[in-house]
Amino acid sequence: MPQLDWAIDIIPYGPEAAFRPKLVPAANPGDPLKAQADDIVTWGNRTGDVHQPWPTVGNDASGPPVPQPATGNPPGYLCDPIPPNDSSRPQFVVAGNAGDQINYCCRNHPTERGQIIVVTL
Repeated sequence: MPQLDWAIDIIPYGPEAAFRPKLVPAANPGDPLKAQADDIVTWGNRTGDVHQPWPTVGNDASGPPVPQPATGNPPGYLCDPIPPNDSSRPQFVVAGNAGDQINYCCRNHPTERGQIIVVTL
């Protein structure tokens, strides 16, 4: 299968921000991104705050952010902090099997939630 590149915008949404996959037709804030294993995902921060997509405890859609380990990054690490009007680094490579879900929140604003669903296209 060919590897695809996907983008998720972090946009102002009410008093917070929301993750919105960049798709045609346009996705709604909070919609999951559907991607294949080995696809590449990046986030673009369209807000005035620093955001950081971050794994949740137990990969639970409503779980708290995984604590920062003493050294290195936690399993499921998505990217470094994203300054306002910038893009994520490094790129996130989707792992998993069809039907798996990757649930994440913003490390700086844990009520902001996103999801990637692994599919076979």
